[in-house]
Amino acid sequence: MTLPRTTQFGARLKRARLEKGWGVRQLAKLSGVDFRTIYLYEDEGRSPNIEGAARLALTLDCSLDWLCGLDEIG
Repeated sequence: MTLPRTTQFGARLKRARLEKGWGVRQLAKLSGVDFRTIYLYEDEGRSPNIEGAARLALTLDCSLDWLCGLDEIG
């Protein structure tokens, strides 16, 4: 199995956030993930741990597999 490029996480995170019409600070407040950390994820400057990624997926109502680029269906 070939794992997807890690750059997909940040792009998908931003896409899901924008589809909700949320700013970074709103996502941070709802998910409990610091807004500066979310900026880093979206800019591919940092990768989340499993807990952070799961929190974001739950908050954004998308699958963790989709957010991580393992599945094309959110």
